[in-house]
Amino acid sequence: MEKIAYYFDADFETDLFANKVPSYKNNRFNHFFEHLLFFIQPETVFSMRKYSHDYLRWVQTKISHELDISSDKELILKPFQGERINIDLQKKWQNKVEVYRLLKENTILPEGTKTVVKGDPFIEGKLYKSPYSSSGMGHMIFPRDKAKILKALDQSKVLLEEVIRNRCLDFSNLIIDGHSYLYETVVDKYFHFKGCIFSDDFKLPKHLLKDYEQTVSIVKKAIGEYNGVYSIDSYLFTHGGQVELYPACEINMRKTMSFCALKLKELFAPQSKYFEFCIEKSRYANTTRESDFHIRLSPDDNFFQIFIWYGKSKEEVQNHKLRIFR
Repeated sequence: MEKIAYYFDADFETDLFANKVPSYKNNRFNHFFEHLLFFIQPETVFSMRKYSHDYLRWVQTKISHELDISSDKELILKPFQGERINIDLQKKWQNKVEVYRLLKENTILPEGTKTVVKGDPFIEGKLYKSPYSSSGMGHMIFPRDKAKILKALDQSKVLLEEVIRNRCLDFSNLIIDGHSYLYETVVDKYFHFKGCIFSDDFKLPKHLLKDYEQTVSIVKKAIGEYNGVYSIDSYLFTHGGQVELYPACEINMRKTMSFCALKLKELFAPQSKYFEFCIEKSRYANTTRESDFHIRLSPDDNFFQIFIWYGKSKEEVQNHKLRIFR
């Protein structure tokens, strides 16, 4: 029987839209995050990176399966983020412009978003999005990013143009086998993913809940039967003193970092009412490896340090963070 090994696929979107057969890339982005698979992927993990014996011994103490890492290229290699199950469907809904069109067709698109093509004027202070970039990437502001905008438009032929909204909460809905997991996402000022929070106390404002549930129903119906994990990214913003909803800015037709976070929660803190997954800078490499409230998952020499924090409440976890990071 041929042996299968799974690799971290940071190039999912790039390969998908370039019509490339998925393959392992021995690059830094995969190296930054592939160690997460050691904890949540019980089958063989493929890697070309060298890890210290001390780190691997520690990982083994945290998991129930036998850690198996291989660099044998003769194995059948599969991307952890998701195989190309239905390429046309994956390409359609990974495309941000298609998500925009879905919202517009169903009259649930907030004002201030439209498509632009070559020859259309760019407007100072507007946000421009590439339709094919990975989650939270490909966000550009005119005129600051004029060269990037022109290059992206030349490549994709169409971009999204948005007003820059006063976002007050980013959140996502992870869909696994038809089940929904609603959680808060943490992004930086460039909209890059920095973590996520699963909390029993997380709820949307009551006046927006019906509209959001309608959006999820519309998206699920549009995607139809899909034998894979996907997620819907959304956010709340303030306008005229009111909190409003952008119901779906992106759909990710793959296992996301938040999928990894959920599996880590199930492994390390299934009963915790508050669970936080954080990507921190490398300066935290000397932080305590673990306690009753946290685990630092990354190797000491990793470019990022990935932490999980858990407890009864946000306040409890924040107080512990202050003690650990002081």
